[in-house]
Amino acid sequence: MKRTNFHRASANSACVIVFCGLIFALLAPEFSFAQSDPAEEETAFYRSKHYIPIKGEQDSDYPKGVYLVTDDVVIKKGRTMTFLPGTLVLFKKDTRITVEGRLICQGTPKGAITFGRLANEKYLIPLDSGVDARWDGIFVAESGSVEIRFADITGSKYGLENDQANGTIILDTVMFQDNKFQNLKVGGNSICVPEDKFVFYSSRNGGGLNGNKNGNGLSVGDAKRPFNWKLSMRIGSGAIALAGGALYVAESIVAADNQKKLDAVHTTNTNNNQLTRDEAANYEKKVKDAANIGNAAGIIGILGAVGFAVTFFF
Repeated sequence: MKRTNFHRASANSACVIVFCGLIFALLAPEFSFAQSDPAEEETAFYRSKHYIPIKGEQDSDYPKGVYLVTDDVVIKKGRTMTFLPGTLVLFKKDTRITVEGRLICQGTPKGAITFGRLANEKYLIPLDSGVDARWDGIFVAESGSVEIRFADITGSKYGLENDQANGTIILDTVMFQDNKFQNLKVGGNSICVPEDKFVFYSSRNGGGLNGNKNGNGLSVGDAKRPFNWKLSMRIGSGAIALAGGALYVAESIVAADNQKKLDAVHTTNTNNNQLTRDEAANYEKKVKDAANIGNAAGIIGILGAVGFAVTFFF
């Protein structure tokens, strides 16, 4: 009887153990995945480094920031991806942007857009310094349209490429640097692009937008951003305002000092002799000269301040 109960207890324990094992086997994969999903770990790592990871299909505006393409980006036909001024777009090794819809890069002279590769040491698992971690490039399909203004395309394999007869490419003040196999390919034809010049090009009219046009319709310009009149005017007018204000204060001090001396001469010298008159006239002249210079400096300072303020309204 005791043996029978022992066998029954053993059998029941075995069933419980088998049941628990089965439940654990079913739940363990989900638990492990939730705890150690490599994609989530990678995303969390790059976000902690202040990168904004992007991949897959895109259709939106991207304000100024540092974006990281962790896997291929595709802009489907009928969709638009727009990068706003001052944006930095980094790419992991062998990733690309494929444009079937529209890619718009709205860089400005003060807020250029940069496409470049992620440095080897910045990866979740750092790459050896000898590894060529270039990204593939920007590829424009037959239905695609690319408009890039004030931008740099660097550190890729193929730069900007369009193998199709159709597809639209507009480049305005774009510089290509350190791209391995080519910088620009349009309609299946590689175009020689100097790396020390800005590029101006429109496939709509088969030629450059402006600048010095060469034989393949490309226009190039000097390697410098267009003159920024607002920044120059702001710096110049600000300097004038400060200088004018400083001179006004200095001359006001000089005028006040000489006025005190003039008052002292009139007070301490009761005899109206020639020496006293000459001394008083000298101090009086210094007061007038300092006042005139100070007034002129004050006007110049005001004009400089007005010029400085104007730059914020245009």
